[in-house]
Amino acid sequence: MVYFTIDDTGPGVFGVRGKATAAIDTDQDRLHEVMQAQCDRYSGAGDNETRRFLMGMVEAGELVLAVLTPRYLATWGL
Repeated sequence: MVYFTIDDTGPGVFGVRGKATAAIDTDQDRLHEVMQAQCDRYSGAGDNETRRFLMGMVEAGELVLAVLTPRYLATWGL
C-alpha cells in the first residue's frame, strides 16, 4: 500500500492525491519505453546529459517500474 501526491508547478494550484496498491513490473522493455517517454517530456527529445544518466540507471538495473492501482483519489483545483 502506498500514498501519493501529484501536483503541477504551472499556473494555478491543482493536483491529485490518493492511496494505491503498488506492484513492481519486471518487464525491462516496458521500463525502457516509460523512461524514454519521461525523458522526452521532461528533458526534451534527443541525446542529452539527463537522458544518458537516467537510461544508464535503467541499463544498470538501478530503476524499477512501480505500477499503482488507485484505491482512493482526491483532487483539488481541477
